[in-house]
Amino acid sequence: MTWETLTALLTREFRALRRIPVVNFGFATQTVTNAEELRCEELLCAERVDAIVRDFARTRRWPSLDEKERFFLRERIRFAYEYCSLAEISIRRPITLATRPHIWNEQRRLVEWLMIDLWRKSGVANWLDPLIILTQSDSTALTEWELHIAE
Repeated sequence: MTWETLTALLTREFRALRRIPVVNFGFATQTVTNAEELRCEELLCAERVDAIVRDFARTRRWPSLDEKERFFLRERIRFAYEYCSLAEISIRRPITLATRPHIWNEQRRLVEWLMIDLWRKSGVANWLDPLIILTQSDSTALTEWELHIAE
């Protein structure tokens, strides 16, 4: 598997997630005023989203998702896509980086590594740190801001 095939897979699945109906509404459109609350929400959903990723890596199908699961899953896919786009510049084969040696299927191994292991190791921090810095700043010009998710 190449970085190109991985980014194509991630792009396709990001688009597929947009078409999945959600169970409840409002979470993803709320104004972000406290990044720590968002971090707590991500941690509360993390185990379930990990299970969803493992299931998808095995079956190539998404289960029913609630709005928070879909939101956090899309953020993981977005991070994985960006990581792949950068890594292909310096690393020839993605499998050389992937952990989870007990998984023999290369595509499954890479999907789980990118969207579970790498997300937990550096994705969450890269995603939340800028929000935390902005919400903790003393700037009065940025009193309220919103997190917009591209569709």
